[in-house]
Amino acid sequence: MFFLVYDYHEFSHAPDAQYTNETLVRYGYLGASPENPTLAFSLEFLEVYRQLRRVCPRFSLDALARALCHIHRVSWTYPMRTHKLMFDFRNLVNLI
Repeated sequence: MFFLVYDYHEFSHAPDAQYTNETLVRYGYLGASPENPTLAFSLEFLEVYRQLRRVCPRFSLDALARALCHIHRVSWTYPMRTHKLMFDFRNLVNLI
């Protein structure tokens, strides 16, 4: 699983792909925005979140974000960037 991986990756854009997310999906990721994503989540991670929500509908994105901060030893704050990230993630999860 990719819970413990927080890293910067560069992907080679597939020549036959029209959109960035097409290339990301080929590598097992999905961008947090439809065009020019700068953040992507692994498909396995999204499946784990989906299953968590299935068995515990009260499991929130806030709880997931806090858990990831603990795993990565990052202090939990509410900067504007966090709100944007959570907004992008909510939109992405609503598509699943």
